[in-house]
Amino acid sequence: MNSLSPRAAIGLFLIVVLAWGVNWSVTKQLVQFLPPLWTSAIRSWIALAGLFVILGPSNNLVIPERRDIPVVLSVALLHMTVFSVLVAAGVRFLPASKAIVLGYTTPLWVALAAPPAGEGHPNGAETRRRAAGADRPRRHPEPDLD
Repeated sequence: MNSLSPRAAIGLFLIVVLAWGVNWSVTKQLVQFLPPLWTSAIRSWIALAGLFVILGPSNNLVIPERRDIPVVLSVALLHMTVFSVLVAAGVRFLPASKAIVLGYTTPLWVALAAPPAGEGHPNGAETRRRAAGADRPRRHPEPDLD
């Protein structure tokens, strides 16, 4: 893997920060004219096309194996679809600045509010791990990309 120079890394970081910031304002404008589901669909198709353009020529495009399909579908349905549609619906009624805070803190609220399946109510240590996001690897294993 090629390492980036510090200058290139900072440049790419600034591009990502600006793109994320602009994303919320663009979503706010789109939901004034389109339903939230269509807004999310358009954003997803643009991202898909962008990823194919970036990953295809560099030979980094990975097609998931059959055993990874449940993980890919759960992420696609729960995060990419449901979360995006709910955020788009919320940004329709909230200022973009408040929607950003609500959107990016959602994982904290969900982790604290939902006890793990079959484990009952979390104790104090479990609640602190969830608040810090430290239980993610244990609860959501990464798909095998090799």
